[in-house]
Order: sequence, then C-alpha cells, then structure tokens
Amino acid sequence: MKMTANDDKMLDDLFAQARGRDVVPSDALMARISADATALAPSAPRLATPRGGFFATLVGALGGWAAIGGLAAATVAGLWLGFAPPQRLDNLASDLLGTSDVAVPFLEMNDPFGLEG
Repeated sequence: MKMTANDDKMLDDLFAQARGRDVVPSDALMARISADATALAPSAPRLATPRGGFFATLVGALGGWAAIGGLAAATVAGLWLGFAPPQRLDNLASDLLGTSDVAVPFLEMNDPFGLEG
C-alpha cells in the first residue's frame, strides 16, 4: 500500500490532535484504583513466635536432628580414633610432619601390592 501526500497530511493532523489533548484521569477513577490497590496489598507478615529455648534454636541453626546425628557420629569416631588409634596409624602424624623416617604404614603389611620385587 502506497501512501499519498493526502494520507501524510491526514496522519499529521491526527498526531497534532493527539498531542494537543491533556489526558488526566478523573478523581473518581484514581480513588477506585487506590481502593483496589489497598484491598489487594499484602498485609504485614506475622512474625513467628519463638518456640523452645536456646537448645531448640541451636538445633534449628545446625540443620535439625539429622545434622545433629551426623555431628554426634563424627564426634564419637574422632574421639575413638584419638584415644585408640589403629595399630599401623599410631606414628602417621610424626611421619607426615617429618620427625621420623618416612614410611608408608599401609605398605609394611606383608607387601599387599607386591611392590618389593
């Protein structure tokens, strides 16, 4: 479709009329919009009342009873290894720190990997 000069003039007149209008919503419309917005606005969230005391808060902060169970198991295993280390790992810390000859305690057990010729 090809536009002619007459179409351009008509279009320019329509745009000029649209620019000349000052469109302001009525006060009644603004009051209805404000009432709808107030009715649909979320109310302030209710704060949860704390349940229990310090211990319950601590359990919740750590992740619940499942996490407490895992921490308890790791603690017991760490204490067990600290007080009664396995026979071959008793000098591992000194070996790693370099205070004695470097030895790999796992390979001293009857050469399980066949590394000694």
